Amino acid sequence: MTDGRPHPAACALSLRAQMIYASGVTEPVPVEMLTDIAAQIIEHCGHQPLKAFRLAHNWTVAHAVSEVHALCEREGLGRRGLHERSWKEWEAGGNTGHDYRDLLCRLFQTGPVQLGFAHDYTPRASSAPHPTYVDKVVSSSEPWSDMHRRTFFKAPALAAFASSPDLDSVFRSISPARRSGAVDPARVHDLALVSSAYRRSYQDMPAGELLDAALAHLRLTYALDPRFQPEPTRTALLTVIGEMAALIGALYLLDRGDQANGWRYVDLAWEAAKAADSAELQTIILGGRSFGVAHYAGDHRTGLELAAYACEVADGGASNETRGWAAAVASERAASIGDLSECHRRLSASRAALAGAPSETVPLGIGIFNADKLNAYEGGDMVRLGRYRDAEPVLDAAISRLDPALQRHRCTALIDRAEARLGADEVDGACSDGQAALELVAQVQHSGNLKRLRALATRARDTGSQAGRDLWRNVITATADTKGALS
Repeated sequence: MTDGRPHPAACALSLRAQMIYASGVTEPVPVEMLTDIAAQIIEHCGHQPLKAFRLAHNWTVAHAVSEVHALCEREGLGRRGLHERSWKEWEAGGNTGHDYRDLLCRLFQTGPVQLGFAHDYTPRASSAPHPTYVDKVVSSSEPWSDMHRRTFFKAPALAAFASSPDLDSVFRSISPARRSGAVDPARVHDLALVSSAYRRSYQDMPAGELLDAALAHLRLTYALDPRFQPEPTRTALLTVIGEMAALIGALYLLDRGDQANGWRYVDLAWEAAKAADSAELQTIILGGRSFGVAHYAGDHRTGLELAAYACEVADGGASNETRGWAAAVASERAASIGDLSECHRRLSASRAALAGAPSETVPLGIGIFNADKLNAYEGGDMVRLGRYRDAEPVLDAAISRLDPALQRHRCTALIDRAEARLGADEVDGACSDGQAALELVAQVQHSGNLKRLRALATRARDTGSQAGRDLWRNVITATADTKGALS
């Protein structure tokens, strides 16, 4: 915990993902492991037991309440009037009646002591307990060891995409329609073409419009139900589902700042990527997890581990573009922890990937990644390392060459250069870049970059300059006008 406060929920979800992936298990996660994950969340993140168990199951409050009602119906326990407000009060320390305590213990398949409803006064045994999942996963100083990576990557893909109860519930929520029967390959090809167009549209399409379109395309694709299709149709449909879920996850996480929905769709994309046995998609999703862990939990070291794992998976068959992007993500994480040599090594690996012989694998990345974007990554890395004078010329060149259509990429590069200029005491130049970035933020609706601009504008205002005050006023106005910007 930091200053006695519990960590953000994203930290707990990151810890959950780390333990599951490192252990090599697949969904559904065994109850024993979920109990160990909850215990680790309590210890590491400082959450109350009930909330820790909910996060260990990767449930929102609404999902948890619906699970209680489903349990009562399934086991003939009678209807309950439970609402989300009551659950939130329980997590905040409110009184839980005896009846609901029993239901919650049934739900999580544990006891009142583990859920914080009672104390255990049993003397501790002198002998060491048998190893739990926590012992096996997080006792190592290198949770993403080569052994864990090989075990996880080579684990058999899911025999059927919707074999997981968690995925079934996700699918029911996004697509009530089900159908079976052979699908015309031409239709699958068309679905893939639309998916590609939506992914590339991330470079400049407003988040709200793209999110609606991607959700509709995901529902349409899943309505064909890959489980009933022969190969290669099944794999092709799974790939489209993985592409769209990854895009939706990125839009929720990075553009909307909605972690609950963001991680939910990232999880869905991961399952699709595993079921399709796609190193390309797995690499993209691991890179996305690296961003999420770093930006929401502030855990750049785990972010680097995830990005390094993405690079390793990419070597198993990802496209040159995606291999280069994964290495660039790793360079950013390395720069964020001040590791200059590792940053340079990853940047070199990214350049080598982009310069490699053409690959037969079709890139499935979100947006676009090329040499100009790599230069922008390098400039951003220099800013994170505090090398502001080194960063400016690199970012100057990258911004001048970036395609004007790459509005999200250009916006990020402009904020990086603004931070470099402010770090070098070039306040007016920093504010000029900030104003240009603000215009792009308004067009693409990227709340993550708007938050970066708020921090930049505050620092610029505090210098006392007129340009700083103007930028701060414009950023605050844009924040007030942007739905969800303060979430």
